[in-house]
Amino acid sequence: MKTLKEIIGNTGARIVYGNAETQISSICSDSRKVSEGSLFIAVKGFSIDGHDFIDAAIAAGAAAV
Repeated sequence: MKTLKEIIGNTGARIVYGNAETQISSICSDSRKVSEGSLFIAVKGFSIDGHDFIDAAIAAGAAAV
């Protein structure tokens, strides 16, 4: 496992709300595949906006969005 800080370290992300030391077990952009400890990546698509599924990802155990 890696920490959120390690994963986003080279992405240019400048703001982290919460604990950057949170342990991340997997990375998903499909809220149906989120498991405990996942980092959910919300992507705006052509017909579906991943931001609409943030609550579902959190309910499924996402550690970070």
